[in-house]
Amino acid sequence: TWRSIVDTVDERRAGFRAVARTDAEVVRWLRSAFGTRLLAGEVDGEGHVQVEIRSWSANTVASELAVFGARVEVLHPIEVRDELARLGAELTERYGSPETPAERGDPEVAPSVVEV
Repeated sequence: TWRSIVDTVDERRAGFRAVARTDAEVVRWLRSAFGTRLLAGEVDGEGHVQVEIRSWSANTVASELAVFGARVEVLHPIEVRDELARLGAELTERYGSPETPAERGDPEVAPSVVEV
């Protein structure tokens, strides 16, 4: 059937799998982002859903999941958790200070004024 052909192509394109847990209301956003690359289980007694996400690598699935922040907890593989931690540290280093680059005196970034 056509559906089995599509499933086979999807599997070959995105064979890396990650398992995560999220709140039930987040599943619709995950479905929107991942489409056929997402499998969602049933809602448990605490309102959580276990999901499987297929992607191309640990780095790509971590990058795709980073937008959901703490709303999605990756259970495994550890490579995805490690990459999310690295991305978080990188963002904290860049944006953790309330100062802008210009306020820090970064010579490569000069404040600009744009007239409208």
